[in-house]
Amino acid sequence: MAAQRLLVPAVRSSTGLKLMAGLLAIGGAGLALGAGLSFHAAKTTANPRRPENSTALVTTGLFARTRNPMYLGMVAVSTSYAMWRGSLLGLVPSVALACWLDQFQIPAEEDALAQKYGQAYWQYQRAVPRWIPSTERGKTHAR
Repeated sequence: MAAQRLLVPAVRSSTGLKLMAGLLAIGGAGLALGAGLSFHAAKTTANPRRPENSTALVTTGLFARTRNPMYLGMVAVSTSYAMWRGSLLGLVPSVALACWLDQFQIPAEEDALAQKYGQAYWQYQRAVPRWIPSTERGKTHAR
């Protein structure tokens, strides 16, 4: 049992931490759902394995602030679970998910969208950040 405590460093989970975790989960789920509804309204695919099947470049609503609100929402929900549990080790899956998305999934999607939409996608990529919205306007955000 002592070895388990060393392997799973836990933060004492307080009511405030659980409240923040709940709000983060609701916000993250809202981002993911809102992004999915934007794809649905544009009548385009939300399938991350087939970005070449998209029929529209969605750049309005949530997508005007961040290029990946669905993924941002997924990472937020994953992080909220670790917060709810009060587990630092519980953050490992969230960090792994964010890293995998950032290094593998998103670049593949960006390549497919750039190939399909060309200049329109490159302009969008320069104007809108990949992850976290910025309050600064006119700053280049492409990687």
